Amino acid sequence: MIEIPQQEKELTRGIDKLVPKLKDILANGSKEEIYKVVSRINLDRSAVYRERDKLISVLSKLWPSHLSLSDKSNRFVVCVHSPEGQLTWHVLQQERDLFLHLKFEEDHWDGHTTEEKYKRLKKIKFKKGKNI
Repeated sequence: MIEIPQQEKELTRGIDKLVPKLKDILANGSKEEIYKVVSRINLDRSAVYRERDKLISVLSKLWPSHLSLSDKSNRFVVCVHSPEGQLTWHVLQQERDLFLHLKFEEDHWDGHTTEEKYKRLKKIKFKKGKNI
């Protein structure tokens, strides 16, 4: 089982507190209020994905990596061949600027699940003070 970091637990608790308020706005709010809430959620989500994608970009510079086409029209797949196995993420086309150093290649996904991906990532040994 994957451990959930304390920050994520706190974020989840914060979201749980917002849910009743959001339900009220959706049930009783004006179209403008609903639009503002949805817009804010989308902005926050985009910022979170941008941060994640920056980290994926760094990983893609550590080991052999490439891009492949996704079955989702507005995304591509980043494939990182780490010492522990393949790691892949779907990334939005708008984040392409973070991956200009990678070329597109044929898809050869090994069938790993998201849970397996993060288990592999957790197994990677980074040496303090040394470049990989």
